Amino acid sequence: MKQSEEYVLLIEQKVTELIGLYEKLKTENESLVKKNDELNQVLENQSLKIEELEKRIINIKLAKQLTNNKEAAEAKKKINEVLREIDKCVGLLSK
Repeated sequence: MKQSEEYVLLIEQKVTELIGLYEKLKTENESLVKKNDELNQVLENQSLKIEELEKRIINIKLAKQLTNNKEAAEAKKKINEVLREIDKCVGLLSK
């Protein structure tokens, strides 16, 4: 009987150890999920900022083209293209 009691105690110790490891891993997983969400938010914000900066670059290039008389026709063409693109976007947003 004494040997079976030792087995029961050993099993209880192992179960307790497994429960402790489970809780530790569960906490670590929750922390990693939270960190992942935060990083995804940062990534999304950075993507929006990049998009905004790219638009600003286009605007600056257009402004430079307008200052150059030789490229005025090309600038007008680019402006018209941008306006058409804006109109398309507005049309998609209003649907």
